[in-house]
Amino acid sequence: MLSDRTLAFLDEHCRKSHETFPEGGTLWTYTEAAHQAHTRFRDSRRHPPAEAMNIDELATWLQAAEGNFGPLLPASMAQAQTLLELLRADLGADEFLWYYQNDGHLMNADIHMARRSDNRYFLLELWWSFD
Repeated sequence: MLSDRTLAFLDEHCRKSHETFPEGGTLWTYTEAAHQAHTRFRDSRRHPPAEAMNIDELATWLQAAEGNFGPLLPASMAQAQTLLELLRADLGADEFLWYYQNDGHLMNADIHMARRSDNRYFLLELWWSFD
């Protein structure tokens, strides 16, 4: 379950994104699945497949979704690191995978997480668009 701190982080990001892109902005969905990490975390049916967590891409995603398409800023790197730390603290995830798609006017990002001690799977899906 996501903590109040993590929910506040995501809600604040969405607020900034929606202020910048009132007809679009960021949306997110969280999924938790008991006893399914062994099949869902490295699901071979997923196309394109998720890859190793890429903090630079996550930071780029967060920065662009808040309206800054310039060079990657240290504040955005810190924001990405904070999100991962919050997720790790909330969920006790041992492993992270990442999927990122940027079509210019819309972006998708999925953070896949597994907690091996109880075979639990987590997914945070992020969407952003101009409209």
